[in-house]
Amino acid sequence: MRAFYNGRGIFLCLVMGLLYSVVLLTGCATTNTGKAGASDTAQMSQAKKIVHVEMRETDLETHILVTGDQHLTFTAIKQPNPPVVIFYFPETAAAAQANKSIDLKSSTFVTGINLTELTETGHTVRLEIKTAADAPYTVSRQGNALDITFQKLAMDAAGEVIDKKDDNLQISTIKEKTGIPADAVGQSAGRVLNKIEAKAFSDHTRVMVRSDGMINKYKSFTLDQPPRIVIDLFNIKSSADKEQKIAVGTRWVKKIRYYSDSKKLRVVLETDKKYLNSFSVVPSQNGLIVNVGSLNSVQPAAVQAIKYQDQAGGASQIVIQTSRHIQYRIQRMSPRWLRLFLLNSRLPDGDINLDGALSQKGAIASITPGHSGNSAYVDVRLKTAVPYLINQEGTRLKIQFESPPANSISVATAAKNSSELATKKVESKIVERKPVQSFDPILKEPVYKGEKIALDFYNTDIRNVFRILADVSGENFAVDKDVEGKVTLSLNKPVPWDRILDLVLKMNQLEKEKQQGITRIATLATLQAEKKARMAAREAAVKEQEARVKYLEARRRIERLQPLETAYIQVNYADADEDVKPQVEPLLSSYTENGKLVKRGSVSIDKRNNVVIITDVPEVIARARDTVLKIDKLVPQVLIEARIVEASTDFSREIGLSWGMTTGIQPNDPRAGIGPQRGFDLFGGTYGWDTAINHPFSSGTPMEIGFNIARIAAGPFGLNARLKALEVNGNGKIISSPKVLSRDNEEAVITQGREYPYFEESESGGTTVKFKKVELKLTVLPNITPDNRVAIKLKIEKKDVISFVGGVPVLSTREASSDFLMNNGDTLVIGGIHKITNRLSESGFPWLSKLPLLGWLFKTKNKELDKEELLIFITPKILRLEQRRPVVEKTSVPMG
Repeated sequence: MRAFYNGRGIFLCLVMGLLYSVVLLTGCATTNTGKAGASDTAQMSQAKKIVHVEMRETDLETHILVTGDQHLTFTAIKQPNPPVVIFYFPETAAAAQANKSIDLKSSTFVTGINLTELTETGHTVRLEIKTAADAPYTVSRQGNALDITFQKLAMDAAGEVIDKKDDNLQISTIKEKTGIPADAVGQSAGRVLNKIEAKAFSDHTRVMVRSDGMINKYKSFTLDQPPRIVIDLFNIKSSADKEQKIAVGTRWVKKIRYYSDSKKLRVVLETDKKYLNSFSVVPSQNGLIVNVGSLNSVQPAAVQAIKYQDQAGGASQIVIQTSRHIQYRIQRMSPRWLRLFLLNSRLPDGDINLDGALSQKGAIASITPGHSGNSAYVDVRLKTAVPYLINQEGTRLKIQFESPPANSISVATAAKNSSELATKKVESKIVERKPVQSFDPILKEPVYKGEKIALDFYNTDIRNVFRILADVSGENFAVDKDVEGKVTLSLNKPVPWDRILDLVLKMNQLEKEKQQGITRIATLATLQAEKKARMAAREAAVKEQEARVKYLEARRRIERLQPLETAYIQVNYADADEDVKPQVEPLLSSYTENGKLVKRGSVSIDKRNNVVIITDVPEVIARARDTVLKIDKLVPQVLIEARIVEASTDFSREIGLSWGMTTGIQPNDPRAGIGPQRGFDLFGGTYGWDTAINHPFSSGTPMEIGFNIARIAAGPFGLNARLKALEVNGNGKIISSPKVLSRDNEEAVITQGREYPYFEESESGGTTVKFKKVELKLTVLPNITPDNRVAIKLKIEKKDVISFVGGVPVLSTREASSDFLMNNGDTLVIGGIHKITNRLSESGFPWLSKLPLLGWLFKTKNKELDKEELLIFITPKILRLEQRRPVVEKTSVPMG
């Protein structure tokens, strides 16, 4: 008993000690919690707060209004299956019972709204909106509130929740039934617009386009900014020469505008954005009827035929013919199941034939029509998911599917041949498909190839475990700062280190990711948050791209509605046809109609006045004007001054003899007189006479060596002789100094010379005079560089007459060409064209000049050596004139 009580006492002491420890720990925890709570409260007081969330519904839309005490920022993520839209509001808190007033019982569209606050990393509010069907939505800001608007039209057309039964592919053949509305039989097509009138009803507005017959060629589309319903009526003329406006003033249609051109009449209904999907266009006996508002007020369109058509390369097409233009929506029920809703339409009573047999090569496995509420639908089952394109042309709706890949799921044919499908009525037939072995990479067992090691850890810090594994593997490890934990494991047998790593990660709710040779280890929450952020960023990028595409499409639609203008742009310096027109044509506005590109603008050239005539919207005309301004630049000019100089180094030496003999008293003798004179007794008389032989040089100022012989043999004879010599040095002369003005990159030619005549016998035996040009030709091609220098291509051609053959001059030609770069105003000297002439001539007194030894006294020798060099001096100078802007004249064109 004593031992029992002793043991019991020890036990009680242990219990009391444990309780005391718990009390101490609880007190510490309470204190810390209070501090944390105070910190959180202070942070929440500074953050934004969502104070109220409410839901409002109309027939066509569902509005969810999120109200905050400040400007709210958000990120949205949309999941199509199941249809959920999640909004994240960072740095935002949620007020208590902010979504208390939401009543989901009365809603057929919104199935759930969950508002939660995430406090792991700060304060973030998560708003999850669950819907019954995937539907588009928009977010608009109203002060501190966000209005999230869902368009319910697609879901309302579907009516009830889709029942996804067996996934077996089915093919239904549809009985053929031709159909044209009774009021269209025998009716002539309208040609002239009579009038347009509008009538308001309780739930819609009816616009009646009156014509002289039925209008069955039309096309309709909508524009968002501002909201408009546009209807193009082809082959309809209007007597109005400008745009007409009709004020309606209902909530469905505010105003009607219409105008016409040579191809169509365009009717524009200005409406509200929420009615862009709530209209119908129906041909009538006397024109066309447009209903805007509740679709229930419009008589349903009839589905007349469904056709299947094979396309080239394994592609396929479904064509749906309806009695009038309808609105449609398409919804992907699963990756291989599409449902096309034909809004406000009905299938005919009984069966409808499918025209055409399904091909085994195509992607379509089955086509099944059906009804849902006040709309019809067509289910298209695919053998494999392929891209598709929807195109609506009037009363025809075409869905084009690309060819399936080669490794797609094979589907057995549902019928033996196309003739059986065309004649036999088959309600439904099950098509078997071959089983395909599924493969899920997530479920595959990983293969470990690391070095095998044996470890024994007990309550070891997880960071030390990662250090050991990094040392063993040689890998680079990066561990996040929030990674904490203890590891206890005992491995007696060696195990690959990478398997141990995965085991340790799973034991501590961690995950790894490989990033450029580095193994990063972080918590699951961190990696999942980063993954969500990356997905959100990708979705945001996709949405941004989609928004940009929509913006460009809307911009193109607006351009199609803008009035056209015609501008006359004067081109001053360039060639409007060759230089400007090819650059302006790509700027013209265009649009796609029936798969073809249609140019809305036009451009032509007035060659006589060098004017560009462009017709387009003002924005395109402005771009064209800027383009012309950049092209129509004033081309700078180059003034080329050339001096052609003939520099000669002439050597001419002439040597000659001039002598004379006199007797008697000469006229210049001071003794001249009358009567006998002394000294002349030998002959008597007082007269005198002289004689001379003169062979001097031809010209010039001589250098003379002269001597006089007064008497010969003491007689009255006097002899004088002068030896004359001359050497002439010639320097040069300027032959020509031409100037020529040339534009940049245009040739300039300078020519100097003459023509030599010669006779040439003709075939008839006569002679004709012809000429040969003997000239110096200088060709210069200047190019002004961006740094204000001149690059010149030069070619020189020189022709000379060297002899005559039969009276015809023989020419010699010398050419030289060169490329060089020089500064503005510099002078270039070109030489190297030489001409050397060596002449030796002799003239003298007959017979006496032939005497030996003494013959040189009676003759003249002439020796000439001419050296001529042609020098060309070229000086380019850049001339720039003032640039003038092109003149633009505008005129308006009626809208079209």
